[in-house]
Amino acid sequence: MENDLRESLKKVNGVLREKRDAGASRDVMRAAIEDKLGSIIMAERGRKPDWIRSVLAVDGSFNSYGSSFPYIINFFRSLAIYSCGNERITLNDIYTPILDMQSYGDEDNEDIMKDIRDGRMAEMEVRAAMEGVKRFSPSLVIFDGGFLRYMDKAGDIFGEYRRLCREKGIVSVGVIEEIGTFDMARRLRDGLGFPVEDDRELLFGILQPYEVLRVRDEAQFKKGLYTVFARPSLHPNPVAYDFFEEDGGTAGDAVSFLMSLTPPSSRGIPLILDIVDGEAKIRSGEVEAMVDSFLDRDIKEGLFRPQRDRRFAF
Repeated sequence: MENDLRESLKKVNGVLREKRDAGASRDVMRAAIEDKLGSIIMAERGRKPDWIRSVLAVDGSFNSYGSSFPYIINFFRSLAIYSCGNERITLNDIYTPILDMQSYGDEDNEDIMKDIRDGRMAEMEVRAAMEGVKRFSPSLVIFDGGFLRYMDKAGDIFGEYRRLCREKGIVSVGVIEEIGTFDMARRLRDGLGFPVEDDRELLFGILQPYEVLRVRDEAQFKKGLYTVFARPSLHPNPVAYDFFEEDGGTAGDAVSFLMSLTPPSSRGIPLILDIVDGEAKIRSGEVEAMVDSFLDRDIKEGLFRPQRDRRFAF
């Protein structure tokens, strides 16, 4: 079995190595990016813009307990941390299909539940951000993740949040650790034949540490948004930053500031987002404790406890 796995992995590595070695040189790629997409500039890392006086960082977490549909309980938490005074806004909720069976049909119930769960999580994160904006009026709100998820899963409340920030002059940014877009890669591949599949692969190792790719307006590909790409640490992986279109003029300042909050040896995420991520996380032990406290034992054991929990350890 190990020999089979070894040979399969060698084959995968060989294909990817051949593809990468066949690509254009780094200088050629940089020139093509600047020609077709935008400007590559060095960020003024360590400079705090005058307009950024306080920050609100937002993230969410969910965990679940149960055996099979509909006997599943989803636990949600959204958290916003305000930088001045280290104040917090925490929202908690649960969702179980048992109390919502009218939303389900006869097929694809797991997919329906996932859509409901994803919408609930996105909405709770936006609600925590809105409450923080109303209570603290921060200069900058930082979300863990891009804005397309909120626009898709919680469009109404995210639109309300956007209008509120516009009225109060507050800038929002979504930090995207795992870039999943394809548009820039397609733009270069179609014209120049570069063997790259997605935008992460396109930019991996191309930018120098602390360099920023400011994509020109005509090359922006997310409707209503302005996206910046950068290498905010020593790690070669690129990071993306979503802004509302109306906040595009502040993107340079905001990205430089976020780099100053990003440890050089890290994977490229501002430290404050790692803090809010750690505090928001709902751990399995916490879920178990809540289930044990509020579900009768026969209900838990008969309906909710997964059979895998009863496996013997060999």
